[in-house]
Amino acid sequence: IDNTTGTYSGDGSKVYLDKTCSQSAIITPGATYTIRLNNYSRAGQKAKIYIDYNNDGVFNPAAYPAGELITSGTAPTNPNQSYSYTYLAPTTGITFCTPLRMRCIMDTSSNIGPCSQLEVGQAEDYALTFKPTDTGAYINTTLTAGTMPDCANTPLTFTTTKGSSLTTVTYKWYKNNVVIAGATSNVLTTANLNNLDTVTCRVFFTSFCGADSLTSSPITILRLPTNVPTISTAITAGTNPSCAGQPITFKATTTNGGTAPVYTWKVNGIIVGSNIDTFFSTSLLNNDVITCSLTSNASCAIPASVTSSQIKILFSPIVPTVTLAQTNGTNPACAVKPVTLTANPLFGGAAPQYAWYQNGVLVSGATSASFSTIVNTAPTTLKCIMTSNHFCAMNVTAKDSMLFTIRPADSSSISMALTKGNNPSCQDSLLEFTGNYVMGSNPILSWLVNGASVATGNNVYSSISLLNNDLVSFRVIATDGGCYASDTLTSPAFLVLRTSLPTTPFISFIGNILSSNIPGPLQWYGPNGLIPGATGQTYKPMVQGLYYAVNTNGACQSRKSNILSVSLLDIATINKTPWTIYPNPSNQLVTLTWNEITSATVTVTNYMGQEIMRKNITNANTITLDFASYANGNYFIIVTDTEGNSQAQPVTIIK
Repeated sequence: IDNTTGTYSGDGSKVYLDKTCSQSAIITPGATYTIRLNNYSRAGQKAKIYIDYNNDGVFNPAAYPAGELITSGTAPTNPNQSYSYTYLAPTTGITFCTPLRMRCIMDTSSNIGPCSQLEVGQAEDYALTFKPTDTGAYINTTLTAGTMPDCANTPLTFTTTKGSSLTTVTYKWYKNNVVIAGATSNVLTTANLNNLDTVTCRVFFTSFCGADSLTSSPITILRLPTNVPTISTAITAGTNPSCAGQPITFKATTTNGGTAPVYTWKVNGIIVGSNIDTFFSTSLLNNDVITCSLTSNASCAIPASVTSSQIKILFSPIVPTVTLAQTNGTNPACAVKPVTLTANPLFGGAAPQYAWYQNGVLVSGATSASFSTIVNTAPTTLKCIMTSNHFCAMNVTAKDSMLFTIRPADSSSISMALTKGNNPSCQDSLLEFTGNYVMGSNPILSWLVNGASVATGNNVYSSISLLNNDLVSFRVIATDGGCYASDTLTSPAFLVLRTSLPTTPFISFIGNILSSNIPGPLQWYGPNGLIPGATGQTYKPMVQGLYYAVNTNGACQSRKSNILSVSLLDIATINKTPWTIYPNPSNQLVTLTWNEITSATVTVTNYMGQEIMRKNITNANTITLDFASYANGNYFIIVTDTEGNSQAQPVTIIK
């Protein structure tokens, strides 16, 4: 027993609380229980517990068994400052079957009595009822017929057995804690149970303490999902309204029929066929009623059998008709565009036949439900005669016609031409095309390259990014609803021919000489633009400014080289002692010669201006340079004399 009620102040600072009606316990004589009093406030409080065993309304303060004081002590120091006592319930000297008052007291006073004045503590009363143990007082409820889980509406039987000491008893059964009317025996059989319902049995009897009852543990009902069969029927061959002798086929469509559904076909309630989902007849009469019943073998099919809605057969005169609808073109008809008519039959049968006439003349080969032709004569009448193969048709032919007036054709044309640039042309050069058209008002204009749209809304298209063998075309789409042979016109494609650009040169400033990495022919440009006659691989700048070169090898010019800024004004050149190079090109050794004895510094650079070799010549007129360890390519030999004057010449190494 652990009756915790909260702190003293939490109880409203009351010295006494009566909880006999709200907190009670059933005590079995001879059993052991733990009673704990929690203090929470002051350590070392005194505790006493009394039980009014004789139910005389007075607590005997003497210790049990002489009196009704069952324990007395001091609460130890612990987290709750609680006092615990192990209580052995007596078997004699007590009043059975009646709630007895138990008083629990904790206070700082050393002299606590059952009704004494307390200092700061509290007294609380609870109710205990002592009932002797009866091993024969029990019940047990089990499912004794049926299984779980099972289908809905399947009967289940429950049986309650009782102990030997329960002699005069009555029974009540409950579903979801609600009494089941009329269920008053120890056996309950019912199908009115849904999934997760609970079933309990309560047994009423007379015990040692008088009228009493026991309630069984609840049994939870488990039901399988229900499959609801459905069936519908339809006519799949023949018609309704019908006529005598017409073959008619009916087909049943079902859900949840199971693996082996059973079909029963009835005409006017009389069985005419079974075990197949179709029914065929040529002997049906006017006002006959057809139904089909399905018996399902699906798991938990509820209901197991269902019947389709009725189909009532009606006999009535059937007159085939045909209606024409214009599905393409206009009326008035454009004189250069086709119109299309489609015949829509009623009671045409399974395979109606069609014949088309233009101005009363049978059109050979026009035997389908749709007919297309160009109407260019005003007026023109198009007519269709349908021949029905419907079993019940009274007149097998039906016809319909449509009268057309004519709208004259409107002019349309398209062309395009190259209006700027040349073809063939250099890569990246500008090409401009102009399109000309006649196509009514506000047409949609577009330009296509290789079939893909690249520009819209203008009849002029220009580009520098066209590639060799690109196809350029001009397209016009009519929007004014005019009478054109085609609403879309596309010009013949223009084949673009491009010449690849020459290699772009890279220039360096080496020994007061501008030099290119390729031999050219080149065209040099300086601060004043094109430099006449400057077409070699090297050029000696004479004025300050920006310089670049263009490769002119072929029909097209390359892109500009890198641009160098030359700022040196006092450019000096060796002119006292001329020198020559041989062989050039060379495969390894290159010899420099002078006409007289000289002293100078010889430097070799690559076309990027990076120095790769340096040698000095003193009082000599020849020197040989070895290029064995260098790759093929263009190099520059720069000779600087003792006065600081320089001259550069290119040399080509080919191994």
